[in-house]
Formats: sequence, structure tokens, C-alpha cells
Amino acid sequence: METNLLTKQRVLQVLNNLPEEFTTERLEYECYLINSIERELQDVKAGRVLTVEEGKKRIDEITSGGTRF
Repeated sequence: METNLLTKQRVLQVLNNLPEEFTTERLEYECYLINSIERELQDVKAGRVLTVEEGKKRIDEITSGGTRF
């Protein structure tokens, strides 16, 4: 699994958008969310996406037993 790192600047942006008091779980979640979105955007830029029709076809293949992940 690839590890994506956040910059200090990005973490500071997250911190600045949180309320004055927050839990460590909230901070962890916000960083996780930003990291996930940035990773997905990288996938889109690299062409690692499926159209809705391609996704439906894959789901049909998997649920009918024709293909495995």
C-alpha cells in the first residue's frame, strides 16, 4: 500500500478550519479525508478511473461469478 504524506502547510490549513477545541480523532479524520481526496484526484489525473458503464459491467461480472478482483 502506498503512503501519501501531507505537508505541514496542508495540516495547518486543516487545523485552521477546525474549531478552537477538537478531538485528536477529528484531526486524524480530517487529515485522512484530505489525503483520500488528494489520492483520488491523482488517480483521475493518471487515468485510473472507470466510467459508470465500465463499473456496472465489472460489478455484473463479479456478482455473476465471471471475474474476481
